[in-house]
Amino acid sequence: MRLKYFHLCRMISVLLLVGFLSGCAAKKGDYFSETLKAKEGSSTLYIYRPWAFTEGGASFPIIVNNTRIAPELSNQSYLTYVTKPGPVKIHTDTQHIDTVLEFNAEAGKIYFVGISVKSYFLVFEQVPYLIDENLALEELKKCQKAL
Repeated sequence: MRLKYFHLCRMISVLLLVGFLSGCAAKKGDYFSETLKAKEGSSTLYIYRPWAFTEGGASFPIIVNNTRIAPELSNQSYLTYVTKPGPVKIHTDTQHIDTVLEFNAEAGKIYFVGISVKSYFLVFEQVPYLIDENLALEELKKCQKAL
């Protein structure tokens, strides 16, 4: 009887562990290999999260100009967003500190926005930042399309 109980507990533990770990796996597509071309009369944003250990298992919703865009960004993923020229406001929507990035987007231009996570003991801050195209393209090669 005791042996059956032990095996049952072990089986339940394994199933719970598998369920927990599979919940951490976000859906991702192919690695970045897009041709960079801005649409005429609009601005293209490449928003991405380079690999980081801090908050690595979490996915973040991204807000652009007060609109939640899909999909959420997980560790080492990116998304593309086309917006009208003019003021752009980008931030995440988490239970932590969500820093806001504001800039003026010009028509026909491409912007690269990285999102890093800073840790202050038990509090995290998601920080979006504009990044140089050459550095962004190197980091984007390691990122997969967020689905």
